[in-house]
Amino acid sequence: MPVPRANPDEPVSYGPKKLNSRHREMVRLMAAGSSVVDAAEVVGFSLSTARVVASSPKFKEEMERMQGEMDKGLVETYVYNYKEKLGEEIKQSIETLVELRDGAESEQVKLRAAGELLDRAGIKTADKIEADVMVEVDGDLAGMLNTALVEMRSEGEASEQG
Repeated sequence: MPVPRANPDEPVSYGPKKLNSRHREMVRLMAAGSSVVDAAEVVGFSLSTARVVASSPKFKEEMERMQGEMDKGLVETYVYNYKEKLGEEIKQSIETLVELRDGAESEQVKLRAAGELLDRAGIKTADKIEADVMVEVDGDLAGMLNTALVEMRSEGEASEQG
């Protein structure tokens, strides 16, 4: 008479309840792309035993975990390589700006390259300088300026009417 299962909704599994070192090696091999046949041969399982192990919930769980770690490692490697490549591109761009600053024939190109280098270094160059200036004028000069202003205005009005 068969023994009733604790949870009849769970699928029947004949695989291992706990993974040993050979099972984990099989996981590593299959996660890296080996077939069940190749992995079974390496770890010393018969093909039928390897298939039972590979279909067990513990094996599948470990396989998912291993593949997640591999994917994470691939992403980290990709990001590292991308940052390294980007660093090289930045270095080449800076070298190009230095070459332009030092070797361009046009003074305007040299000035722009120098400004870009300073900007990249975090040193802002002034776009425009504004200043408030106060000039004291003596009475004679003020009178002359007022007279000239009145004459300019009257000439402007005369030309508009004429």
